[in-house]
Amino acid sequence: MIKLIDILVENCWKGYNQIGMKKKKNKLVPNCVPNKEKAISESIDFENFKTIVFKFTHAEDDARFQTIQKMLQTFKAIKDTSERKEAVKMLKQSGLIGYLKDAMNYSKLSETSAIPFGDKFGKNKWINLNQRSINDYADEIADLITQAYASKGGNFEIKNGDDIRKSDINFWIADDIDSDPDIDATLGGKKTPFGIKVTMMGQDGSTQSKQEVVKKMLKAMKTHGFYAEIDLPLAQKLHITNIIKDESIIRKVLTGKEITDFDSNTGEYSRTISGTHKHTKVLVGIPKV
Repeated sequence: MIKLIDILVENCWKGYNQIGMKKKKNKLVPNCVPNKEKAISESIDFENFKTIVFKFTHAEDDARFQTIQKMLQTFKAIKDTSERKEAVKMLKQSGLIGYLKDAMNYSKLSETSAIPFGDKFGKNKWINLNQRSINDYADEIADLITQAYASKGGNFEIKNGDDIRKSDINFWIADDIDSDPDIDATLGGKKTPFGIKVTMMGQDGSTQSKQEVVKKMLKAMKTHGFYAEIDLPLAQKLHITNIIKDESIIRKVLTGKEITDFDSNTGEYSRTISGTHKHTKVLVGIPKV
C-alpha cells in the first residue's frame, strides 16, 4: 500500500527536483528532473495543498478538524486542472478522499445559513422536506424529538442533528404554528415498498404543538400509504381505530421481522426491536398491500 509520506516527500538526487509522480515497474516513484526544469514545476497552491495534507496525517485527533478545513481551502485554490487531478489521486491513494468530501459537505452546510423555517415556508401548513431542507433544519428537528421523548428518557436513535442527517429516516414533514419562525411540530418516517412508515413524532412541549402533531398523525393513519408500529395503549389514547388484525398483512408488511405471540383479538404481536428486547406492538394505518 502506498504511504502518504512516500508521495509527499521528495527523494531525488542532488541537482534534481521532483515534479509530481510517475509509474516505474507498477510503483509510483518521484518524477525527478534537472533543476533547470524547475520553471514548469507545481504551483504554489499545489505545494500548499501537499503541505496541509502532510500536516493532517500527523495531526492529533483534536486538531484534525481545523486542519481538514485548511485542506479544503487549499484544494479549492488549485486552479490547474492537471494539478487538481493529481491532488484527487493523491487523496485516493492515501485514503483521505473521504475526509475531503466530508469537509466539502460541511462547508456547504455552514456556508449557507438556513433561513428560519417559518420565514421560508410560511405558517400553519405542513411542509414535506427535501434532503437539503432536512440537512438545514436537522438540529431543530432533533430538539423537538428530544422534547417529545423526554419522559421516556430520550429517543435511542435521534440525539442530535447529525443523527438525523445520517439516519435512514428519509421522510420528514414539519410545521410552524406560533409567533416565532422555528419548527414546532414534526413527523418522521421511512419510505418502504408499502408506503411511509411513520416512526417519529416531535413537538416543542406546548399544548398547541402536541395537539397539532397528534392531529397530523391521526390524519396520516387514515391516508392510504401511511402506517406505523405503536403500542396498543398509545393507539387507544390517540383514538386510532384502524388497527390491522389480519396476521398475513402484518407479516407481509414486516417481511423479514420475527413476529411471535400474535393475538387476533387485539392485533398485538411481539418482536425484537433494537437489540434483544422484545416489544409488544400493533400495526396501524393503511399500508399499500
